[in-house]
Amino acid sequence: MPFQRGHRLTPGKYVDGYEDEFVTIKKRIESTRRPCGEVVRNYICICKECGKEFQASHSLITTHCAGLCKECKVKNRKLSNNPYYGTRIYSIWRCMINRCYWKGHKQYKDYGGRGITICDEWRNNSIAFGGWAVANGYRDDLTIDRINVNGNYEPSNCRWATRKEQAENKREYAIRKRGKRNGRRKTLIEINGESKTREEWCDFYGISRKTVEKRIYQLKWDVVKAITTPPRKRG
Repeated sequence: MPFQRGHRLTPGKYVDGYEDEFVTIKKRIESTRRPCGEVVRNYICICKECGKEFQASHSLITTHCAGLCKECKVKNRKLSNNPYYGTRIYSIWRCMINRCYWKGHKQYKDYGGRGITICDEWRNNSIAFGGWAVANGYRDDLTIDRINVNGNYEPSNCRWATRKEQAENKREYAIRKRGKRNGRRKTLIEINGESKTREEWCDFYGISRKTVEKRIYQLKWDVVKAITTPPRKRG
């Protein structure tokens, strides 16, 4: 069955007989339509464990979840006795793998595309990752963060941080100016002999980041003046 015009697949990929380490496709079958109107591309795949044929959707294939039939997946889950399966820790582990190894992921260019990988201890073992997470301060309000943003996912380079801490540790950030996004490297601003990032100074002086950005980029104020000048009280 030919691909529909406008699809996002690479020509020649996921066709009859396609096989890689994640999936074995026998043939493509008739597409179906969900109640919302979305068209679902379907395939007949061959289970890599028992050899049984089963039906899988395009989304299951692209997320590397179509290597085994349903019966083999259930059997493996029972045998593995994974205490983290279905938890937030497992989801974080799964998303971490997708960012680094699935080229179709929207964040792949910032992770796997830059050469970021996952250590052997974690890549194929969600239990090992879960054990590290619990032993190193995991909480439901924290996210995994790489200490060195150019380093890999490994125990010595990872921590659990708040979203604010993680945002301040980004490789670079983007700002809006005249409707365009311009990449700018994070710099330190010195005030009274002390150096902090702009975000840290905003918290220190209790001033809104939006107010500071408006003063700098619209009113053309000096950075130090924009941060240290208290905002006008309304009314």
